Amino acid sequence: MADSQEISCKINLIHGETITFKVGANDERRRNVAGRLEKAMQSTYVGIQFPERLILVPMHNVQSIEIMPPPPNVMLNVVNDATPIDVD
Repeated sequence: MADSQEISCKINLIHGETITFKVGANDERRRNVAGRLEKAMQSTYVGIQFPERLILVPMHNVQSIEIMPPPPNVMLNVVNDATPIDVD
């Protein structure tokens, strides 16, 4: 039986707006999230489909994307197992 949990995503846009959403994720979806993120970063837009609407965001408007929990698979150009520190 597949373990079902949610993946939360926060897309920070360059003009200050934030798009936050969650999706259900079984084992297969969690394994594939790293590859899907890498493809999204190389594309010209990212789309989010809600039950009543579809949002297409040009990637040049995206400042950052946060995924929680982090993908289990290693992604190219990602520092893994980092610990945040406060810098004055």
